[in-house]
Amino acid sequence: METDRINNKDTSHDRLELRSKKVRDLLEDIPSPAVRYGTLVIAAVFLIAVVAMACMRCSGNESTSLLEYVLSGIMP
Repeated sequence: METDRINNKDTSHDRLELRSKKVRDLLEDIPSPAVRYGTLVIAAVFLIAVVAMACMRCSGNESTSLLEYVLSGIMP
């Protein structure tokens, strides 16, 4: 009797659903094009800003880029 219970893997925690139907529906939906392209535009603007900062030189020290100057203030 006990071995049948051990071998039977169909217990209540195996059938438990971890997410509600609303959450599953939300995760299954594909985001609208505005959300997808909006995220892409934000990432592109951020990347362009980082590249521009890497190309600009500081006014106090011409050998240091603006990005190096900002990062040296953040990470000593």
